Amino acid sequence: FSVDIAGGKLRLRAIDDSIIHVVFTRAETFDDKPSSHVLPQKLAGKIDVVKQIDAIDIRTSRLRLIINKSTGAFTWMDHQGNLLVREPESGGKHLRRKP
Repeated sequence: FSVDIAGGKLRLRAIDDSIIHVVFTRAETFDDKPSSHVLPQKLAGKIDVVKQIDAIDIRTSRLRLIINKSTGAFTWMDHQGNLLVREPESGGKHLRRKP
């Protein structure tokens, strides 16, 4: 699943129901060439996506990730809605271009 957010695009894949792999790019397309830093993964999880006006709600049977569309801020919860970790509403991530 891919989605446009402030400043770029996100790709989300469920490795399993406890792991959501998130990739960000500012490019038009994602770079899919193999990496020596990431082992190939089988995608065994199922993602349900609910698009809201200001957020995207991504769920597996064990995790929930809410992404603020305008800031890109992540809020991670368990399947019962208990907060695991939250970024500040301003976003919390600062990405710089490689020289």
